[in-house]
Amino acid sequence: KSYSGGSHGGRGGDTAFSGSIPDAFGNYQQPIDFGLGGVNSNSRGGGAIQLIADTLQLEGKILANGENTVANTHGGGGAGGSIWLDIGAISSESGNGQIVANGGDRFSNWLGGGGGGGRIAIYYNTKTNIADSKITAVGGSGAQNGGTGTVFIKDKTNGQASFLKIQGLG
Repeated sequence: KSYSGGSHGGRGGDTAFSGSIPDAFGNYQQPIDFGLGGVNSNSRGGGAIQLIADTLQLEGKILANGENTVANTHGGGGAGGSIWLDIGAISSESGNGQIVANGGDRFSNWLGGGGGGGRIAIYYNTKTNIADSKITAVGGSGAQNGGTGTVFIKDKTNGQASFLKIQGLG
């Protein structure tokens, strides 16, 4: 029986009971897929968000995280989902804006694997005061941690593209 984490941009973490874990999937430049839930768990994968706007002032969080495994179960964490932003000007006056599609964690010290990270793609003309460190698609913790997802950022004015995380390309 497997209690692995769900997969998406990163592969779900394995468990003490090696089972079959789905490979990473989805498109890193146009992410639209939901994250998979953890195996033998009621943890759900993250959802999918696409936002097209002329301006976005982000003082809070845009989240598509996978769920953590609930208390007292061995199941794996859910995988992060998808966030696709196509924005003219994106800014955070406070510097607190976050964009996150992380995998969920297993329940503390139980056998489940961490959920894989999701996929984030951001296209912009100007990006002000949003730190790259606040844009994450990391795997959740587990008997084996979930794999890192993808974060793809592209400046539409000069065509410059960068990856913050590049595992699980597909």
